[in-house]
Amino acid sequence: AAEQHGRWGLADNPPASRRLEDLESCRRLGAEAIHLTLPDCIYRRSPKSGGPMYASEMAIFGSIHPDEDSLVDELARIITERVSPTAAVVCPLAIGGHVDHQLAFAAAQKIRMPMLYYADYPYVGDDERWLATGSPLSGASEWTEIRTTLSDANLAAWGDSVAPFVSQIPMFWSGEAEMRAAIESYYKKSGFFRLWTRSDQPLEIPRSDEKSVI
Repeated sequence: AAEQHGRWGLADNPPASRRLEDLESCRRLGAEAIHLTLPDCIYRRSPKSGGPMYASEMAIFGSIHPDEDSLVDELARIITERVSPTAAVVCPLAIGGHVDHQLAFAAAQKIRMPMLYYADYPYVGDDERWLATGSPLSGASEWTEIRTTLSDANLAAWGDSVAPFVSQIPMFWSGEAEMRAAIESYYKKSGFFRLWTRSDQPLEIPRSDEKSVI
């Protein structure tokens, strides 16, 4: 945790600072943020031993700690209680392997409500060869790809929503200008924005030839 704090440039209360970044990002998008009580993986300790479960960079991008198996069910329960059953939940695919993204993805598999999935940018990087089959993960028949064209205003809004995360931008880019250029490059590689649904979680969504804004 101390190592990460140093990289972020946040000293006094990093979790509070990162929540403020998140709130500003949501404000720019006109979205409401609901923050739960689960801390980031670098702060979590084993309920059995009391020791840190993710004490290195390798652990952060490794497997979910066995002592957190029950947490998947708990997250699924919380999301089910907090979200309307008619709403569409949008979930990361856990590309890149961050354990917190893995937890979100695992919880989503236990929720019986409309579900959309997105590629974890910037972890996915600019190389989209992994999406060549149109399926984000194994079992191509289970996934349906949805393509949406973004306007220049949409791309600008994407960059605007990332800009408040001043502690995270240096982890991936030299600054805001490079971040915005990277988002545009990522999008223009395919010319559309991708989401996915699963056959066991049906969802009606506007197709790319219909008016839609993401």
